[in-house]
Amino acid sequence: KSNEMLTVVLAVLVTSGGALLPNYGDDAASHGPGMAFTLLVPPGAAECFYQSVEREQTLDVEFQVMRGGNLDIDYSVRDPNENTVVAIPRITDSSAGVQVAVSGDHEICFSNEFSRVSSKLIFISIAVASPMEEGAGMIIDEETTEEFHGISEALDRIEVALYHAEHAQMLLVAHESRDVYLAESNNMMVPLWTIAELIVVLLAAGCQVYFVRQLFMDT
Repeated sequence: KSNEMLTVVLAVLVTSGGALLPNYGDDAASHGPGMAFTLLVPPGAAECFYQSVEREQTLDVEFQVMRGGNLDIDYSVRDPNENTVVAIPRITDSSAGVQVAVSGDHEICFSNEFSRVSSKLIFISIAVASPMEEGAGMIIDEETTEEFHGISEALDRIEVALYHAEHAQMLLVAHESRDVYLAESNNMMVPLWTIAELIVVLLAAGCQVYFVRQLFMDT
């Protein structure tokens, strides 16, 4: 049965054809609701939003700047008491989790106030993780305790692996989008530089011909 369950899980991952977004129900044992989206931050502006988190839960915020300027953004997280939990300036990406000490709505901000020209396009993934309570809501017969522990540990490992796999897939999508943008930008610059270098070479050749002819004309 364990092998059949693993086969089904792998089949879902393979046939999904894209990044899996966190979508945990209310009865999830370890991970709360999650979401993934892109955010455009104009120059000289900041975008903030709120995520409700309970005490002792972990707020997982993963993001990557995909387009704009030097691919950097100011990132900060503040608790309901307006205390700064995380403040990192000029960062390109991050995947660090924050363990919450105060329950309530936490403010997540991405500031582009230091830039006056470039907008920043950011890929963001947010999820809330709770400590696993072993055997919560289950009545275990003494005769099946050992078997339950084995199944429970296997399911826990699968759950953690799936959680990391879906976040890794979303980050890969973000990396691919940024690489495509950089490749397209470089592809546009190559012809421009080629034309500029050709003009410089032609000017240099023309100057050389002119000065050589002047030497012969003087003699």
